[in-house]
Amino acid sequence: LHLPGAAPVVTSDAALLRAAAAGDASAFATFMRAHQGAVHRHLVAFVGHHDVDDALQETFIAAWRAAAGFHGSGSA
Repeated sequence: LHLPGAAPVVTSDAALLRAAAAGDASAFATFMRAHQGAVHRHLVAFVGHHDVDDALQETFIAAWRAAAGFHGSGSA
């Protein structure tokens, strides 16, 4: 359902990252929530349980900073 005047619901990773590249923090938060579980699991394998929360935070901070350079030509 799309209400007149309301922003459309953005669901694809590429669309979310394009919106984040334009400065949409909400779109990035949606992208982050969708992927934080998988990223967390991968990071546990690299840094262990003790340091995983810091590594997860640093990973998404780096992704947010890099979002402005996203042009839609890769995969998330």
